Amino acid sequence: MNKQILLLVGVLIGTGIFLGCGSPAQETDADQSPPEVAQVTEESAYFNECPRAVPRRSLDPATFSNSDFELKDSIAIETVQVAPDVSLVIEHRGCSYFVQEYTFQISHADDMSNPSSQDAYALTLDYLGMIGDANISPINIQAGLQAIESLLTNETSSSLGTAIALPSDEIPETMTVEKVEAGQGVLEIVVLFSMGPL
Repeated sequence: MNKQILLLVGVLIGTGIFLGCGSPAQETDADQSPPEVAQVTEESAYFNECPRAVPRRSLDPATFSNSDFELKDSIAIETVQVAPDVSLVIEHRGCSYFVQEYTFQISHADDMSNPSSQDAYALTLDYLGMIGDANISPINIQAGLQAIESLLTNETSSSLGTAIALPSDEIPETMTVEKVEAGQGVLEIVVLFSMGPL
């Protein structure tokens, strides 16, 4: 009788282990990183030592569900189709600084020539404004939009490539409209936000 009980207990324990009972918890979807966080690999371990931390999406996926996010070595690349003729690539960089470079590419710009500085800022305001409400990163796009509006309203002359200090209570932040160029049917707008040192 004792042998039968021991045999039955052994079978039950063996069956439980085989089915996963009593073994370490199996990974579920809930254990995986949320979609806005890039998976950290050996190649992206660069960010583990940075005050900036591992990059996350900067635009809300609920607003832009057609986006892609990939971590590559010391940068992360976020690509978004903002509108049918407007694509956006956001490059996340920096270690002691939090840096995001926004490159808008607007197709069907055949009739555009390279704009003046004022027109370039007006175009930047339009396209950056398309994503301002979807921003979920620490970068203050709204402050950047207000700074451009102020430049345009006051007709202040500021050449492209000049860093504009943004209001901040804590960590200094700047925005630079690096270039606004038309060519081969595409208008390209590059805006750099930098926050730090962290």
